[in-house]
Amino acid sequence: NVAHHSAALTLAELFALVARVLAPGGTFFLLLPATRLKDAAEAGIAHSLFIHKVIHVRQSVLHDPFRVMIRGGRMPGDTETTEMAVWDAQQEYTPEFTGLLKEYYLYL
Repeated sequence: NVAHHSAALTLAELFALVARVLAPGGTFFLLLPATRLKDAAEAGIAHSLFIHKVIHVRQSVLHDPFRVMIRGGRMPGDTETTEMAVWDAQQEYTPEFTGLLKEYYLYL
């Protein structure tokens, strides 16, 4: 809820901090509510930071995206966009979800 409404840390503040500490060839990663993607892109550009990859995350193949995973850096360029679902139509974890998080879950 805090990330969704920026009650504690605004995206402008977050990107200002990232811009201050990111190494010249560095990369940053964010996980945000899907509704905040446009705001994040605008806040990044205001601090000379650019989104290089966006993964739209769906709860299941039947749902709209609810999160975005973002990779970015200082260099402008094209943005690669993909999507993944946590669950497939049979309520099984998708191979993409399993591959991404299997090292962090005990039972995937």
